[in-house]
Amino acid sequence: LNFCWALTEGIARAGATSIGSALGDGNAENVKLYMVLTMVNTLLECIPLAVTCFFLRTHLVKMFNPGEDVVDLFVDTFWLACIDIVIYHFQNGLTQGVLVAFGEQKFIAWSTSIACYGVGLPVVLITIFFTDLRVIGIIAGWIISDLVIITAALYKISRIDISKEIKRTELVFENPAYHVEDEHLRINTECTTAGIIDKGIEEGVKYGISSEETLESNSVGFNQEAKKCPYCLF
Repeated sequence: LNFCWALTEGIARAGATSIGSALGDGNAENVKLYMVLTMVNTLLECIPLAVTCFFLRTHLVKMFNPGEDVVDLFVDTFWLACIDIVIYHFQNGLTQGVLVAFGEQKFIAWSTSIACYGVGLPVVLITIFFTDLRVIGIIAGWIISDLVIITAALYKISRIDISKEIKRTELVFENPAYHVEDEHLRINTECTTAGIIDKGIEEGVKYGISSEETLESNSVGFNQEAKKCPYCLF
């Protein structure tokens, strides 16, 4: 399973890099293209992989434990793990590939925590202590938590305004502090950028000002405010 995970992680990282580059170029069409390609390539990788693992399940388990009881248990339950390979890889492509490119790490952390500890873990505990499902119950908990993460990720992706994200990226690169040689100052500026813009948009909405107008007006005083970071002490 670690080998399988390495494949999807590579696709996700490549997708995040491509989407980020397209955002930096201001090319909305390429952003959409790379988002779709990340999801499609993930499915093209994980479905054949899951099918292959399923048909080779007897040989896979014997590489680690040739015991007859272990082999029988593995063969009887691994079909469900193969289903989870597809589901997990797809959610990894959505979160680590697409959402990471838009800086949604906080959303990923919260949704994953809720899905795993609030949904998946109770299912696992119930199946262990109150049913005879044993291994199947544990894998079922994984699948359910992954499905919750996928649902949350798809909803978040559907709410992304690509034009707004491109504008946010442009404001970062237009800031003179971004181009200075002092790496600490550049990082200090970058980490405050999203917070300053989001706060301005929230305040603007209260007074009926559109997010586009707020973004444009923020650029006037952005260079002075972006240098103030309550989280970084560089």
